[in-house]
Amino acid sequence: MKAKREKNNSLYSTLINSNPQLGSDLIVNITIKNTIALKEYETHKPELVKFLRSKLKNYSIDIKHTVLENSKIEFNDSKSKFIKLLEENQSLEKFRKLFNLDIEA
Repeated sequence: MKAKREKNNSLYSTLINSNPQLGSDLIVNITIKNTIALKEYETHKPELVKFLRSKLKNYSIDIKHTVLENSKIEFNDSKSKFIKLLEENQSLEKFRKLFNLDIEA
């Protein structure tokens, strides 16, 4: 998968855990487990749709999503962990900038 090759582990985790199903009218339905994964998915959705349409040579394909609000959040990479902790404590971003730290994906 392209996301895995490009070291985009959070997008890869989101897509692997999304349980895709082909619905009617060429709509791919996916289930996203939490809001952190939703943000990652929404960032890359146009690229995903473009990829599917070109590979399948069908420009009617689209992706729809639903979010499981009450699911337990599982962290699959350090970036997801940091984002979750950042939601709880905004001071972490100041420390990250102060010490010039980079979050590994």
